[in-house]
Amino acid sequence: MKRMIFIPVLIIMVTVFTSCMQESGAAEPDEIRLAYTSSTFDLPVIAAYQNGYFEEEGLKVTLVLVEKGKLGESIQAGAVDGGTADASILPEISDGLSAKIGAGVRGACVEIISAEASGIHNIKDLKGKTVGAEAGGTGEAAAAVEVLEQYGVDGVIDLNWIYFSKEELLTALSESSIDALVRWQSKENQEIPEGARVIYENSAMKNNNSGEHSHGDNHHFYESFAVLSEELAVNHPETAALVLAAWIKGVNALTANGTEFQLILAEEGGYIMDAPRNDGLKHFMFVPGVNTVSKNLEAYAKIQKSEGLLPGELEVEDFIDKVFIKLLPDWG
Repeated sequence: MKRMIFIPVLIIMVTVFTSCMQESGAAEPDEIRLAYTSSTFDLPVIAAYQNGYFEEEGLKVTLVLVEKGKLGESIQAGAVDGGTADASILPEISDGLSAKIGAGVRGACVEIISAEASGIHNIKDLKGKTVGAEAGGTGEAAAAVEVLEQYGVDGVIDLNWIYFSKEELLTALSESSIDALVRWQSKENQEIPEGARVIYENSAMKNNNSGEHSHGDNHHFYESFAVLSEELAVNHPETAALVLAAWIKGVNALTANGTEFQLILAEEGGYIMDAPRNDGLKHFMFVPGVNTVSKNLEAYAKIQKSEGLLPGELEVEDFIDKVFIKLLPDWG
């Protein structure tokens, strides 16, 4: 309820905030095209569209179906003006994609589990240890890096990361192939292997008393982001800010109206074709924000740089300063 009450205030703040920004003088675009992939990954932008939030901001928005993983390519080709992306968009921007990140859309909480035999009892004990994460993404590792920094541990230099399939991860911990693992917390109970302990969790959703619990200075770690073309974000900042504000209203609708309701609405509209209750909805929270996004992106970039996904000579903070565009006031 507080989020929904806050929205009109946000819109006023956006207007004041962007009015101080320099306009290019170019004519405002008649239509904004935003990508979706028929997946629950794009549910916030679909909710914003179906609930009329873009229209409320005086915007004409069209949703364009884009193949999963093709957002950057579609932006570069001029087919769309933005869409939802995870951190895999960062290497594309480094390689020349003309895009900016304007807000966090979907957050997640991370937990760290150690093998009792490893002698790891707290976060600081992870220094010099081998830690496992699920292959196919850097989200959990990046979230852990941000947590570790709050305890004086460099999560890139001080840890040896190994990636496994989801099925192999718990086995690796049980067999002592790794000293600890990181994974997203889930709304459903997840198995904790015998002889293992939770040493950290962002959220107390499991309602147990084990492990440390702290979001630290950053209350949300974002797993997906609102991405806009550089043309829209830089040359038309007021319009871009209104797009983001309406997008955020779509995120909040998932809390106010219920995710189930918005899923059904999106399915009926033909915007979601895959199974709506996929695993992602068990792990991720639809919570928008701005003030923690750049810090989250830095953690992603550090992991990606260590894995060779970003250039070794890249200055992470300078890179993220260019990637993240401040079109909305701090909040979230």
